[in-house]
Amino acid sequence: MFEHLKGKFQTIDPPPHDTLPEKLEAIKRKFPALPEDYLVFMQEIGHGHMGCFILYSGPSEAALTFKDRDEAWASIILIGDDMQGYRIGFDSEDEFRMIEIDPRGKLRYLPERTFGEYLLRKLRNVGWV
Repeated sequence: MFEHLKGKFQTIDPPPHDTLPEKLEAIKRKFPALPEDYLVFMQEIGHGHMGCFILYSGPSEAALTFKDRDEAWASIILIGDDMQGYRIGFDSEDEFRMIEIDPRGKLRYLPERTFGEYLLRKLRNVGWV
C-alpha cells in the first residue's frame, strides 16, 4: 500500500524507524480496531520524523496527555504531531475519523476521514505526490 513511498521517506535525515513486528502486534492488542491503513503504514514505512510530521512509535490515549479532558476525550487516540504543537489522531467513537488538537487543546475534525487521506494531503504539501 505504501511501499512506493519508502524511498522518499528514506531521504529524510534521520529516516523513519522500523516498527518491529512484536511492537505492531502489541499495538494491535491494545487498540484492536485501529484503521488498517495506519497499521500498514507503520509496518511498511515505520515511525518517527516523516519530514512534515512526526508519527509516534505507537498510539496513545489523549486522556493520558490532556488530564483535564480525560472523560470527554476517552475516545481520542493520538498518533503524531506536526512539530508545531498540533497533535493528530483518531476518534474511536466516530469510525476512527482523523482529528487534530491545536496547541491550546481545542479539538477539531479534519476534512480527511482516514489516515491515508491525511497522509496524501501532507505529502502533496511537500511536493512528494
